[in-house]
Amino acid sequence: MSLKKKLTRKEMLNQPDEFVAGFTKTAEFIRHNKSLIQWGIAGLLLLIIATIAHFVYHGNKKEQAGLLEAEALKAYQGEQTDRQNMPETVGKTSDYKAAQIKFRELLDKYPGTENARRALLYLADCSYKLKEYAQAEKLYHQYLAEYPEQDMWQMLALHSLAYSQEEEGKYLNAADNYQKLASLLGDDKQKQIVYLDLARTYKLGKAWDKAIQVYQNMLQTLEDPAQAEIIKNQMAQAKAQMTDKGAVQTGN
Repeated sequence: MSLKKKLTRKEMLNQPDEFVAGFTKTAEFIRHNKSLIQWGIAGLLLLIIATIAHFVYHGNKKEQAGLLEAEALKAYQGEQTDRQNMPETVGKTSDYKAAQIKFRELLDKYPGTENARRALLYLADCSYKLKEYAQAEKLYHQYLAEYPEQDMWQMLALHSLAYSQEEEGKYLNAADNYQKLASLLGDDKQKQIVYLDLARTYKLGKAWDKAIQVYQNMLQTLEDPAQAEIIKNQMAQAKAQMTDKGAVQTGN
């Protein structure tokens, strides 16, 4: 095995200082590549400025979207507004037309934000409250297509879509959406409420047999005797209506 020769103090002193040599080489590199380094520093500064601008822009964007949403909600809520947080709106009636304009502006200016997500639902609800049921249905469909996540907002959109379709006389289409909503609910009490809507739209659509089936399913899970008696009466009425009509309709 060969061993590295140990340098004497004299030999070490005679060798060029590595730090000095390295510093000299660096200085020479800077001198010969001055323009390149300047461009590199300028590029780095631009990157830092762009990064800061990005966060400032998105921070301002979020704040501006929130302010615009507040303006839209002020028009939407009117006299329903919280007395403590927005007392200046108490006693005023909701201006759904003005709210529509603000919510639409929010959607156009700040797409992809949570504010825009809520704005789309509110915009649909404004159409519903203004009895623009076809437009409301269209917007609820748009929401469900853009935000397919199974969450509270989707359930709200499904329920509201079904209401809009009922107002248009599309009873069996509404029933389909009530059925979808019921499948998303885990709580039996909440399901019972939706099942009542489902049975009602089946009866309105003259699908008596389907309404009766819903009532029969409800009776299997109801524990309250008084509620069960109400459902039995509703089922008896549906059977009587089916007999009187002499036929079962399965479409709108």
